[in-house]
Amino acid sequence: WTGAQAMPKSPTRKLHAERTLFIGWRRDLDDMIVQLDEYVAKGSELVLFSQQDIKSRTKSMEDGGLNPETDLKNLVLRHEIGNSISRRHLQRLQLENFDSVLILADEQLELDVTKMDSRSLTTLLLIRDIIHRKRPGILEKDLKESSAATSNRSGLGLHRRSVAPVVDQEKWIRDVLRGEAKAERFGRRATIISEILDPKTKLLIQSGSVSDFVASNELISKALAMVAERQEVAQILQEILSAEGHEVYMRPIGRYLAPGEKLSFFEVMARCRVWKEILLGYTPSGSEQVILNPSNKRDKIVWGQNDLLIMLAED
Repeated sequence: WTGAQAMPKSPTRKLHAERTLFIGWRRDLDDMIVQLDEYVAKGSELVLFSQQDIKSRTKSMEDGGLNPETDLKNLVLRHEIGNSISRRHLQRLQLENFDSVLILADEQLELDVTKMDSRSLTTLLLIRDIIHRKRPGILEKDLKESSAATSNRSGLGLHRRSVAPVVDQEKWIRDVLRGEAKAERFGRRATIISEILDPKTKLLIQSGSVSDFVASNELISKALAMVAERQEVAQILQEILSAEGHEVYMRPIGRYLAPGEKLSFFEVMARCRVWKEILLGYTPSGSEQVILNPSNKRDKIVWGQNDLLIMLAED
């Protein structure tokens, strides 16, 4: 490596207004909105979708110290009322136009984590299916074949009327996941994340194809355990998890390498340091595999044009 001058010139990064959808309601949602407001560009839209009436939502946010009319500098809030496991209500949102969708563990069901997780995953699969049907290249025949399986669904096998709908429902889930695997061919894929609470649910869905989830209770427990063991870790977590300071990013590799370059992980790491960034790992192009702290750091490889680098950086 011959120094920073050997690196390709980094394009100026511009923030663009985004559309984000929160599904469900929880008592600390005001804190989440404040954090999101720090990250997004001015004019970004946040749609809040739940069965709770708008008056109760506003009161809940104000009780938490957030005045949506005056305290938000980048976000524009819009309220929608509906049922998250109703296909008709979800279709009304025009889901294909959102950049990010977050399915929250609704506080109304927080005492029954199994039912809450079932509802969240049902919503996730419905959203995937709705967006998949909007993409070009979906055959009319495929839509008709799965219509019977999606008409009376209320929760991942918890409310089934007969043996036949069970088979149809399982086929529907497989079809949705198979279609999602081909999503990149049809254009932009929205980020859809579902919050789960029960560790048993995590083990169940990890054995399948559903990977877009976050186990919030587990994350909080691990963070508390780390801080209890070493108090200085609290400052590191606060730095990484707050809007200010450093966060974990996935960067396009073209920011650091020219096409066709053959470099080791250590050499790429040195280039990242020029930008005051710490390289943690990478994701090969065309793969969902995440490689963190690889063992073969000295081996030179030809990096793919669409590889993504995972790093700790300040944006």
